[in-house]
Amino acid sequence: MKAKSYFALPAFCYLRSALTVVAVAVAGLALAAAPARAVTSASSGLWAGLVTAGGGYTSVTADVTVPRVTALCGANSNVVAFVGLGGWSGLPFVQNGFTVTPKGMGVWSEVFDKSGAGPVTSVSLPIRAGDKVRLSIAFSADRSALVFGWNNLTLKRSVSRRVTNASRYYNGSTADFIVERSWYPYRGAPLARFSPISFSNAKALRRGAWVPAYNSGSTKVTLQGARGNRIASVTSAAGTAFTASWAGCS
Repeated sequence: MKAKSYFALPAFCYLRSALTVVAVAVAGLALAAAPARAVTSASSGLWAGLVTAGGGYTSVTADVTVPRVTALCGANSNVVAFVGLGGWSGLPFVQNGFTVTPKGMGVWSEVFDKSGAGPVTSVSLPIRAGDKVRLSIAFSADRSALVFGWNNLTLKRSVSRRVTNASRYYNGSTADFIVERSWYPYRGAPLARFSPISFSNAKALRRGAWVPAYNSGSTKVTLQGARGNRIASVTSAAGTAFTASWAGCS
């Protein structure tokens, strides 16, 4: 199945202005299963990873290892890792993650309403290859507030960002755990050669219960190059853990 390409292209952002830190806590609830159906497969020209269907998701989180990259695929090559809500089914959606290129790294969030309007915001958080970074997104019960969280578990540094009037950005149809090649700022930029990116503690909150990223309601997405060749894919997955691996530049 060819995947819908609704996920946005995160802007590459070098670390810059600091944000006001707002505390965020996500309750530790028991894992539950998503609605039962067969695990499906899909392909995309932009991204790889896991998408969990079922609807009603209000929070998503994962601990993601920052990969090492090389310039094998070019100085403008890149790889992006993020978690999100709603990107599979279309606008609106929200995402947060990091971008890695041979030239440097950046941390960011983005929100888009039904018209496609919404800012991409850079985040002042140090990250290095090999660090484990916890990414989190949480809507309040009435959807009026949205909190993005980034926690470098290796360096023990964290930052969060609170968005008000957030209901316009809510779309809980899917929870998304993604590795992507961004085409910003160079249209057609290749995927960087990256060391395997591991996701752990990857789960989403749905109606009071946590759903693991890989379950009977998941879609496993393979990133394809211009010739339809595989350039990144999920190479192992079980419950709240999976790994995405590089296979080619473009």
